[in-house]
Amino acid sequence: MPVTRKVRLSGIMSVVTALAVVFVWWVLIVPHTTRYKDYMEERQMKARLKTITPPADARLTDIQILRWRDPNLPHMTSAMALYSSKSDCSAVEAYYKEEFAKHGFVYSGEIAESKKQSRALSFSATDYTAQLSCSNSQTPPQLYEIILWSNLRG
Repeated sequence: MPVTRKVRLSGIMSVVTALAVVFVWWVLIVPHTTRYKDYMEERQMKARLKTITPPADARLTDIQILRWRDPNLPHMTSAMALYSSKSDCSAVEAYYKEEFAKHGFVYSGEIAESKKQSRALSFSATDYTAQLSCSNSQTPPQLYEIILWSNLRG
């Protein structure tokens, strides 16, 4: 009987030790890794982009995360959402001036672009900077993109 009890106690202690190691790994080590921080930043940026609702006739095509890593520059991440709409650029821009304001962004002005076919508007908030670029296509659908940069992590 004492040998069986020792084996059972040894098995229980092995399971408890394994669970403790897994707990320490997920609670203390994983949240401090670069990969996990990138994942959380990506998730927050996508969620923030999705809170900015597009016009009724627009459709979200894709959201992509872009990362720049250069030892001489700060870490930079941006999220880019691509939309298609039946409205022209001026209607899209007017809509987003109001929509960004609802979400705490301030209109910063127009960005000079090299192409005459497209315009870009800049918006800023305490935690993010956004840019709306619309290509002046003569035929529908109209394509435009919103690029969001985080101001929180450098």
